Amino acid sequence: MTRSLLGSLVASLLTVGVAHASPITFFGQDPGTGARLETHSAADAARDSFLAGVPWSATQSFPDGFEAGQPGPIAGPAGATLSGGGKSADLATGTDGSGGFPISGSAYWQLDDPGFNVKLTGLAIGIGFYGIDIGDAGGQLQITLSNGSTFTMPSTPAPNGSVFYFGVIDAANPFNQITFGRTDPANLERFNFDDITIGYAEQDLALALAPTPEPGTLLLLGSSLAGIGSALWRRRRAAAAAD
Repeated sequence: MTRSLLGSLVASLLTVGVAHASPITFFGQDPGTGARLETHSAADAARDSFLAGVPWSATQSFPDGFEAGQPGPIAGPAGATLSGGGKSADLATGTDGSGGFPISGSAYWQLDDPGFNVKLTGLAIGIGFYGIDIGDAGGQLQITLSNGSTFTMPSTPAPNGSVFYFGVIDAANPFNQITFGRTDPANLERFNFDDITIGYAEQDLALALAPTPEPGTLLLLGSSLAGIGSALWRRRRAAAAAD
């Protein structure tokens, strides 16, 4: 089943200031039972706190069949490109047999490789996402931002099928790339992800989400502006002659 992209903008109340000198992190984890967790209140609370701290955001839930290495919208139209390892999986009920499952809908991102990157069109001030069944075999996820910040989670082994939400806001040091990797690249325990959210400062939102104009569109725009300018010039010339 192919699921539609959740690329609509989410306007959040700005309850946390965005001019901080150091990153603010959000983390909540619900222990797994080996079955799909239908509720994950601690992770959801961390998500809500993260969303309240970014003025504008866009969320991506992965569609079935979306493959790494191909341009794909992660943060709205033309907002980002995912490259590297991983694949889109589709699972309506239950788990994938190793503890993985989606958070919303039926599609999510499975990573059996060392990592993947999300390259943004514009500058972001925040990144948040759900991690599913990460750490039950001793693996640790490492997030590296292009501004040089690195974050590792979870800190202790988690039961099979656990769910966490991690978010970070760094308004003082915007970034345009996020690397999802591992502290131990040799440990290829399956990591699962869903609902990746990119947070933007208001002044960066238009650049991040605006599609790149086609050359024909630019030519048409230029011709239109030239026509408007010519008409204004003729009008002013006629008015001057009348005087």
